[in-house]
Amino acid sequence: MSFAVETHNLTKVLKKSRNSETVAVEGVNLTVQAGSVLAILGPNGAGKTTLLRILAGLILPSTGDAKICGLDVIQEDDRAKRLVGVSLGDDRSLYARLSGRRNLEFFAALQGMSCPEARHRIEEISNALEIPLDQPVQASSSGIRQRILIARALLHDPPVLLFDEPTKSLDPASAQGLRGFIRETLADGLGKTVLIATHNLAEAESLGDQIAIMKEGRIRGCGSLDTLRGIAGLATGGLEDVFLQLTKDTLETDTTRVGLQNTESGVTPV
Repeated sequence: MSFAVETHNLTKVLKKSRNSETVAVEGVNLTVQAGSVLAILGPNGAGKTTLLRILAGLILPSTGDAKICGLDVIQEDDRAKRLVGVSLGDDRSLYARLSGRRNLEFFAALQGMSCPEARHRIEEISNALEIPLDQPVQASSSGIRQRILIARALLHDPPVLLFDEPTKSLDPASAQGLRGFIRETLADGLGKTVLIATHNLAEAESLGDQIAIMKEGRIRGCGSLDTLRGIAGLATGGLEDVFLQLTKDTLETDTTRVGLQNTESGVTPV
């Protein structure tokens, strides 16, 4: 079985001040099969974005390790980063006075793409995402800026994509269209491995081949909805019921329940 993303005991401790620190990610073990979609679901502060930033090579873990398509994100960081496309939803990383097109041309150049290759790729992606390219970013809606960020992640055609709340700021029709693009075009059509951090339960359920539920830096459960019901100790119920059960502060953390293996799916919970 081919794994596009692997983590082992991944932990990140953040210093809040000289005498204070917080554990943002704690003991995360995941194996995500190539070509699948993993939806990472959790409340604010659960550690979803920090986990994606580690996998993208943007920050170093405190302990543990992570691999992208077999490449260690610390020891082989340059090669691993080239295999990842990242959209963390921060439009401050775009150049506000430049058009969407100029922004994408700049980032394509950073990826080492030739001008003809970049122009073709930008047109292809912007058409698929319905992005108006020739107005300044600062004059664009938050939804258009969000789509430019996603387009930037796709420029170099990476096998692994990391999206942090990709439908944030999009209207319902645009959000539905983007979810269809991620599921049908990127994952099913092109075989991309996609990790999506989201607060949206319906989005997680519609997109994810597997769902990981995080709280306070730890994965409380991971797998299909049926698997999550078993971890939560529920005979019936939807994802909302499972989520509420697994994110309770009094959740039993017996490793025989939380640590269930799902090797058929290609995702290994904590």
